[in-house]
Formats: sequence, structure tokens, C-alpha cells
Amino acid sequence: MNIRRLLFVAAVLIVPFTAHASDFLPRVGIEVSVASHNDRKDLKGTNIATVTQHRALQIHISGRPSAPETRMVHWTTYGRDLRSHALVPLESGEIPIDLSRGGWQVLETTEVSTTSTAAHATVSGRGRRVRVHKLDAAGVKFAGYRVEVREGSAVIGVVAEPRDLPPIRASAAR
Repeated sequence: MNIRRLLFVAAVLIVPFTAHASDFLPRVGIEVSVASHNDRKDLKGTNIATVTQHRALQIHISGRPSAPETRMVHWTTYGRDLRSHALVPLESGEIPIDLSRGGWQVLETTEVSTTSTAAHATVSGRGRRVRVHKLDAAGVKFAGYRVEVREGSAVIGVVAEPRDLPPIRASAAR
């Protein structure tokens, strides 16, 4: 009987505490949409084009306002180098949050542009003097983004596409 009473008392003491503790957790909803357009420039003598990609992130933040508002949105866009296949950060930034207007805010990042050309070959000369020059892929293509909401140094919300992108370093976001 003593064990049942002990468990009952423990449950009564712990359940209200956990219910109130969740009220103190910061709640932030994050949705990201990518505004994009491409420019193509055909290369002479090939069926390949140089493509310039333009991307801007539209970040939709929702949640409870806090006073004073100390939360910040840190964002980074990433590109893939076509020669080395390495993931490279293109641009980073941070934007302060102001959820006082109804608990939602739309933030826009600066436009990021990348230029790339696929691997291709060109032909020069005529007849028996024909030469084929193989050219490797060059440039950077847009690969994704990572958006973090931070309160101080604590990350309280993350959206990344693709999901396996590395975390944003505090020094990179400045």
C-alpha cells in the first residue's frame, strides 16, 4: 500500500509541473518558400547553355510574441561546386524577429545568384583537321538552404532543405 501511495503522490506532483513547464518553452513555427528564376545564355557551337540561377528565401515565422523580443533568424544558402562537388555556403545573414503584430511575420532574404555550365565539348577545324575540346563542368549550382531561429545562442527552430545541411556557425551568420 505504501508504494501505491508513493506513486500516486509522485504522479500528482510531477504532472502539474510538466504541464506548466511546457508553457515556458519558446514556440516558433517556420515555413520557407523559395522565389526563383533562371537566365540561360546559349554557348556558341554547342547545345549547352550557361545557366544563372537567382534565388531568394521567403521565411514565414509564427509564434507567441515575447517582450523584449530577442529572437533572431539566421539563414544560409548553399551551393554545389560542379568541379569538386563540394558544398559551399553562398550567403548568410541574420534578421531580428518582431512577432508583436498578430504573432506572425514574413521575412525576405537578399537574392543569391549562381552561374554554372555543364560539361560539354566543342569542335574546331574542318575536314581532317577537326579537333574536339572537352570542357569540364564549371561554376556553382544552388543546392539548398538552412534557416535557424535562435534565442541567444540556443537554437529553438530549424528548417533545412535538404535536411542534412550543416548547422550555421554563429560567426558565419554575421
